[in-house]
Amino acid sequence: MERIEDILNTLGDFSCYISDRVASFPGVLNSTKGDICLLCKMSIDWYQQIDKYSPLYMWGNINGIPVTLLHVYLKSGTHRGEEDSISLVFDPAEILIGQSCSEKTQVSNISVSIPELNYMFSSPPLQPEGHLSIEHPSVLKYTFPKSIETDDKYGHLRVYQTFKEEWSRSGMSYQFLPIIEYRFNRPMEVMDAVAKIAAVKNLFTFFANHELPFEDITIKSLETKSEPYQTSRDCILYLNHRESILTPHEPFLITTAAFSEKFKMIWNRWLQIYEEATYISVLFYEIICNRSTRVNRFLNLSQAIEVYSKHYRKDAVEAVARACEKTAEGKKPPIHLNHRFEDIFLLINPYLEIEKNKISSIARSLADMRNFFTHYDEGKYVEPSYQEMLAACHVLEFVLLAILYHDIGIPAESIKSSKRRAEFQRFDEFLEMLTKNYLKTPKR
Repeated sequence: MERIEDILNTLGDFSCYISDRVASFPGVLNSTKGDICLLCKMSIDWYQQIDKYSPLYMWGNINGIPVTLLHVYLKSGTHRGEEDSISLVFDPAEILIGQSCSEKTQVSNISVSIPELNYMFSSPPLQPEGHLSIEHPSVLKYTFPKSIETDDKYGHLRVYQTFKEEWSRSGMSYQFLPIIEYRFNRPMEVMDAVAKIAAVKNLFTFFANHELPFEDITIKSLETKSEPYQTSRDCILYLNHRESILTPHEPFLITTAAFSEKFKMIWNRWLQIYEEATYISVLFYEIICNRSTRVNRFLNLSQAIEVYSKHYRKDAVEAVARACEKTAEGKKPPIHLNHRFEDIFLLINPYLEIEKNKISSIARSLADMRNFFTHYDEGKYVEPSYQEMLAACHVLEFVLLAILYHDIGIPAESIKSSKRRAEFQRFDEFLEMLTKNYLKTPKR
């Protein structure tokens, strides 16, 4: 299968619809600092008819390799003198290698290999033989690992680990390949398929507690009206403008040993949260991916937990508030952020194992710290120190993970063991720092 390198810096022929007519032009895909753009020449007449605010859909052929450019925007143009053509730079969001199609591509299945997922699997597919002898000449043995599979309303999801080998006269090497594969019940457009497999990757991001990069994606595209005799075709989908992500090489907080036997339940619970409360999963995901630091991180963590509480914990929070506040009979108690924190800590305390008489003061401290930064009332609140902010972020990060693990059904012992990992080993120490009173004036 062709790679992105096979179509770069080579003149090709391209076409696209402009004002419902097909415009054709030569062009070159060029890579600049990792981002790929299309350099081409087009007549002034075609250029003037381009809708600068709507994406174009381009198809073409580069050195015999069919390609399709998706979500293409005009980036810049240069016109010289009296020429009747203009040099243009187009910016495609995605590049489909292996199919040239003038209509939207339909996909029957999609797969991706993310090397970092090797750290999620509890045991590898290849293991060394213990004793090498004439009777037992094998160096490696294949363990025939069982796939992690489930069905959902969209199709069949399979997660597994295999390997590839490379050899030459000077040596042989084996590389483990973790694969996520989604086979759909009904064909869907290519970016809808990408969104479905991204939901799987995002779940595993929470198991890793760090971002996972998207590599090249393999799709099986279906027959189109312009290619009536091509039943299906394996293509590579290249995502342009991808970030360079450094990931730690260490086992995930949650590995396959914790979820492989109950993956159907865990996946369907995650899918429900992911689709019913989209912005909760988005908030959680961006925090885990380190999109913010220090004060902003603390505020984002607090907001994510508050949004989750408002969506899923209304009755439980009201019960906590009623126990804390004096309220006339028949009236609802006022609900404050400390009530929401307290309810969350009570919910996941089987994994945190905090003394119950400390939960209320920790919740109040976190709420007052948040209020200091949102209201910035120096007369009412004590400003948290750098170390106290570090402690709050550390604690709330694990709280956020524990909420998700709890909701999707990760076993209790696996959640507890993740708290004992090196990155959270100061959790209990940091909790003690959060029993401080950050209020300068007593509450009324």
